[in-house]
Amino acid sequence: MTTIDPSKTSTLIKVPPKAIETKVLLASKSKGAETAKKINYWAVFGLMFFTIGMIAITVATCGLNQIIFHATVATLDTVLGSGAIGLTIGSIFITKALIDKNKNINILKKTGLVGISNKDATTCWLNSLMQMLLNIPDLKETLKRDSHFKEFIDKYEKALKEDIQIDSIALREFLKTICPDLREERHAYHDSHEVLKAILDFFKSSNSNLRNTMIVKNHFLHPDGTTTTGEQRLEDTGVLELTPPAKKQKIDNLKRWLSAKFSSVQNNEVVGKTNILEEIKLSFAPNDLFLNLQRFELDTKTNRIKKLNNTVEIPVNLEISKNHFENNLDASYELNNFICHINMHYIAYVKKGSSWFKCNDKNVTKISLIEALKASENAYLIHYKKLG
Repeated sequence: MTTIDPSKTSTLIKVPPKAIETKVLLASKSKGAETAKKINYWAVFGLMFFTIGMIAITVATCGLNQIIFHATVATLDTVLGSGAIGLTIGSIFITKALIDKNKNINILKKTGLVGISNKDATTCWLNSLMQMLLNIPDLKETLKRDSHFKEFIDKYEKALKEDIQIDSIALREFLKTICPDLREERHAYHDSHEVLKAILDFFKSSNSNLRNTMIVKNHFLHPDGTTTTGEQRLEDTGVLELTPPAKKQKIDNLKRWLSAKFSSVQNNEVVGKTNILEEIKLSFAPNDLFLNLQRFELDTKTNRIKKLNNTVEIPVNLEISKNHFENNLDASYELNNFICHINMHYIAYVKKGSSWFKCNDKNVTKISLIEALKASENAYLIHYKKLG
């Protein structure tokens, strides 16, 4: 039975508790989140002082304090002065908030990331997918060969230089022509991974790395006790579909899901014989490995589809044994992007250099490695880039 080589598979980074307390959390704390909080504080205090100033000036200039409180002229001047000071402080705080906000946006743009508007509240699935694909250099260049994708990428790159909003509405309309799973209704949610498969299939002819083959080997048991094998060579979709292992675990790991994909026990009757084992190989290790964790299954009790919310630990580094590739070469991978589907909403997480970013439609924020790994436990679409 073939399995992922445990001696070469790197699991989640283990950080000693002290290191987390003294260094990691301090060093990798989300600068984006901290900056956003500071901006909010500046804005709130600015608005507060501005409001107090306006009220004070209004009271003073109208002479209401004299009428109501029979105050002296000196008091009137004091209230008026306080109002002017409040307005000035408020204006400074609000200006500071705007400057910090623009500075934060510019810092993100320098990393090559910009938000994508969810214009009609139903394109988060496509926005997250495009953030993932544009963070894969080879695929980005491949996408540019089509005019529709090139138009979107050109707008994305323009938004990195200019203060403009972009959306994926036009691209969604084009995708209807290549993806049969996209319904005609304008206001409809779709599955990112099904659209990804359609896109990869669309560009197979122009990128040899996308033309892989899946070799499926079945082991059959016959009534007389003998065993035979049968092999099929199938065109690979570009995305490895991973079903949950038979034995459920509350806290799971990606290695188990991959092992269950490459070698799984079967019990299917096939024309007078029983399929008892299925083994899978790819003809070669792709430069870009896409994994889909199938987090939905049929509930036999209710006969309804239910979502599996169990935690699946996703390793930063992944070693896949040569046993799983026809060319018999080991492959080393590094986590580069992933997409989470939570409460009918899609969010992309992308890695730029050594930093991680959360792309939630038009909002892009820098996050720490710790935060990224925590979020990846709920990932359903994962991208690994091949090393070496």
